[in-house]
Amino acid sequence: MDPQTNVARLAGALEPFQGSDLVVVFRDESATERIRRALEKVAAPDLVTLMIGADRGLTGKFHGVDGFIEGWADYCQTFKQLRTEITEVAEAQSDVVYVETRQIGVTATAGVELEYQAAAVFRFADGALQQAEFHLDRNAARRVAGLEPDHPSGG
Repeated sequence: MDPQTNVARLAGALEPFQGSDLVVVFRDESATERIRRALEKVAAPDLVTLMIGADRGLTGKFHGVDGFIEGWADYCQTFKQLRTEITEVAEAQSDVVYVETRQIGVTATAGVELEYQAAAVFRFADGALQQAEFHLDRNAARRVAGLEPDHPSGG
């Protein structure tokens, strides 16, 4: 098996998520093509992308590399502007990469400015990205990545 780490495998696909306005990125064909090429190098053909909202659970399930792009393009439609800053990247387990982000945006309809903490969990098998989960609830993402226990102690 390739000795490259899963974090290194993801680097090209995560690059557009560092400081870019994602609304612009996911409306630009050349930018989405760069994401597509980076993902095709690492993703399994049956890649599953999950968009998971806070308190509301699963808000979208998308398939393949095109589904990854479709999910993000769909999410970005709710914003006039959305910038993501990656604040932490870690191999949570041998087959799981955990990514924390800070997102700053302006909603498309009301022009409301907001800032929130989010996270992503990327699951690999045999060096191929099998699943990408994007969570608005960072604590939930930490739990599914195996970084926190499922149930808080004392409760």
